[in-house]
Amino acid sequence: MANKLGKVAVIGGGYMGTQIAVQCALFGFPTSVYVRTEKSHERFNRYLEQFQIMLKKSNKFKEEKILGINQKINVLLTLEDVVSNADLIIETVIEEAEVKKQTFIQINKFCKKEVIIASNTSTFVPSMFTECMKKPENFACIHFHTYVWTSSVVEVMPHVGTSQETLKKLKSFVLKIGQVPLMMKKESANYVFNAIMMEINRVALSMVSNGISDVREIDMAWRGIMKISNGPFAIMDMVGLDTIYEINNYWANKLNDEQLIKNSELLKSYVKAGKLGVKTGEGFYKY
Repeated sequence: MANKLGKVAVIGGGYMGTQIAVQCALFGFPTSVYVRTEKSHERFNRYLEQFQIMLKKSNKFKEEKILGINQKINVLLTLEDVVSNADLIIETVIEEAEVKKQTFIQINKFCKKEVIIASNTSTFVPSMFTECMKKPENFACIHFHTYVWTSSVVEVMPHVGTSQETLKKLKSFVLKIGQVPLMMKKESANYVFNAIMMEINRVALSMVSNGISDVREIDMAWRGIMKISNGPFAIMDMVGLDTIYEINNYWANKLNDEQLIKNSELLKSYVKAGKLGVKTGEGFYKY
């Protein structure tokens, strides 16, 4: 295995994929991004502009570093061109297991033998995808949180066959892009933070879907008592209600949980209306 992870490939230019690409570029990593269509490319450019404005306002980085992101990121519509020379591939496609499996199969047709492949999946565990890998020992999950440059924690989840060398290199990479690695000892659905947050979200959504309280009252209670700036619904808006719906709906169907099914219907009503949260300007709140 190569001594370092130099070139990064991000598969998917959505809301989180763009953030990951931005973070890699900010810290000097040449980053290629795969998008399927010109429309997806345009969406990536909109997100990139939005995030650069956000970074300038944060005063965390010098302006020339933020402007330099554009020179470090290359967006392409051909998967082979994106992955063939990459040292690290980070998958960020839609949260559907079969879509991810097919994506990994295609990646493994074109990638280098020694490449490290990582999934940013929010829901699934890495052992679900090892059969798609030429070298399963080089595969793990690496989970970022929005907004990447402020959340600053990345969870690394191995499967039983992930090599220690792969974990060592992923930890080093996470540190090099200005993040704090949380190295999990074994795979577990929803990682660490999401496992906790899902339980909070379940209770918060249940109180709304069961008519007990409303969004603003619940968030006000959370903010007032915990002395933090965002409550559960504001956090869900930041993550994206489409992502929250996909995760909630997966577990609702898997567990046949009546309350989760009810909560999914609530989330679905927002998704169908195009109210996905911060990224669309409206979710539970308007932005």
